[in-house]
Amino acid sequence: MSCNSQGECIETIGSYTCSCYPGFYGPECEYVQECGKFDIPQHVLMNCSHPLGDFSFSSQCTFSCPEGYDLNGPSEMQCLASGIWTNNPPQCKAVQCQSLEAPLHGTMDCTHPLAAFAYDSSCKFECQPGYRMRGSDILHCTDSGQWSEPLPTCEAIACEPLESPLHGSMDCFPSTGAFGYNSSCTFRCTEGFVLMGNDAIHCADLGQWTAPAPVCEALQCQEFPVPSKAQVSCSDPFGTLKYQSACSFSCDEGSLLVGASVIRCLATGHWSEAPPECQAVSCTPLLSPENGTMTCIQPLGHSNYKSTCQFMCDEGFYLSGPERLDCSPSGHWTGSPPMCEAIKCPEIFAPEQGSLDCSHVHGEFSVGSTCHFSCNEEFELLGSRNVECTVSGRWSAPPPTCKGVTSLPVPSVRCPALTTPGQGTMSCRHHLESFGPNTTCYFGCKTGFTLRGANSLRCGASGQWTAVTPVCRAVKCSELHMDTAVAMNCSNPWGNFSYGSTCAFHCPEGQSLNGSARTTCREDGHWSDAMPTCQAGTLTIQEALTYLGGALASTTGLAVGGTLLALLRKRLRKKDDGKCPLNPHSHLGTYGVFTNAAYDPTP
Repeated sequence: MSCNSQGECIETIGSYTCSCYPGFYGPECEYVQECGKFDIPQHVLMNCSHPLGDFSFSSQCTFSCPEGYDLNGPSEMQCLASGIWTNNPPQCKAVQCQSLEAPLHGTMDCTHPLAAFAYDSSCKFECQPGYRMRGSDILHCTDSGQWSEPLPTCEAIACEPLESPLHGSMDCFPSTGAFGYNSSCTFRCTEGFVLMGNDAIHCADLGQWTAPAPVCEALQCQEFPVPSKAQVSCSDPFGTLKYQSACSFSCDEGSLLVGASVIRCLATGHWSEAPPECQAVSCTPLLSPENGTMTCIQPLGHSNYKSTCQFMCDEGFYLSGPERLDCSPSGHWTGSPPMCEAIKCPEIFAPEQGSLDCSHVHGEFSVGSTCHFSCNEEFELLGSRNVECTVSGRWSAPPPTCKGVTSLPVPSVRCPALTTPGQGTMSCRHHLESFGPNTTCYFGCKTGFTLRGANSLRCGASGQWTAVTPVCRAVKCSELHMDTAVAMNCSNPWGNFSYGSTCAFHCPEGQSLNGSARTTCREDGHWSDAMPTCQAGTLTIQEALTYLGGALASTTGLAVGGTLLALLRKRLRKKDDGKCPLNPHSHLGTYGVFTNAAYDPTP
């Protein structure tokens, strides 16, 4: 008898029995205690070992769960000798992730294959318009019980912050300064600047502005050519020749700035003034002195800067004033024009018992003056009856004397000797002796002069003249009253606004002369030309030369040369002396040289 090694054999009187080990039973301990099968819970993975039989004593089962599940219960079971399992089978529960909620300003859509927010659940997130997602838009519940990504958030879309453009301003709505979705900003520029770009932009749903931020650029003024013979210096605070640029002009020596010395670029995009010009400095055109000649060297044009004029007088005349004048950089001659004055001879008187009758061409007892002598009755002339003042300043012959033919009583009374009035004539008839009683003297005046006083005087028996010696006064012309704009310069040889007075006129910069530039007081007491006026507009060539020194040298020389010829012809036309107005050898055709022989005796 065997107990199958699963029990102990115990002998008894005449027999034996098996004392089975725990978990075995039967007479020979041939049976194993069974625990029985059990249901395997869903998703539970089981692995069992059965050393003595399926699900019998000593059977052992281990349990596990697939990925995404957690074991809820013991991980192993054993079949006890009593036929009872040590534990109930465990459960496999899906791994649970934290419950989720839709983010603020967003939505959530989840799928739960196993359980809500459990393993293999997935959630998709979206944000409302004007918001964008910060984080992943899809989350998965992993086998670790953690979501695959942190919960996303919806944040307001914001575009790149903007600033007001330089030299401009910005106005945004809403005015919170967040520059969020649908924000709008408008732009404008300060005076003198123009907006380059859109004047309004919006923050779009992608966080981008609908256009780049604009800028304010200074208005551009038109480029100008640099005037000839000028230098220009510009300050450009906002760019070359743009708003608030200021350009200063200066001229080379010998040139005159005509126009504004500084021009500025205005907020309108235009210059405050037209660019100036540099015109050659011009002095007032000179005329040859009466009874003289003038020779000029004019390298830069007629009467322009650096012109030099030399003066000479005709035979019998001497120069009163500078021999040379230079046109200075200021547009003025270095002195007043000289005059040619007639050489004077010593004053002569009527001989005793005679009379004197003189004709003065160039002034009293000056070159060209002629005197005729005569004697009273009963007296004869000893010497030349006619004498002439020569270019040497001497009379052509000594004054004659009157010698009595018969013996006449010599008067004991005499009147004071008379002299010929300036610019006048005197003729005397002496009765017994020079300026004795009954001597009668007759007076007259030259052209352009009037007699003030009695035209004849008689010597009385008391030795007194019947009246005061008369004088010759220059004929007066009406006084000239200048227009506020007209500048006047007069020469008055015989008194203000009198016969022989000559007045020259010119206008301020930018205005032209309307009328004659010169007028002369005539012998009839009237001016040769009416008073001119100044009017705005382009200067004539002659006026430009007179005041501004403008115009090109070649054109100016020709035009003003013609003007001078016209003036000379006008002056010479008054002298019916058969003399030619110009020396045929005058250098009118040579640039820069002008010679004028005002009274050339050559036919």
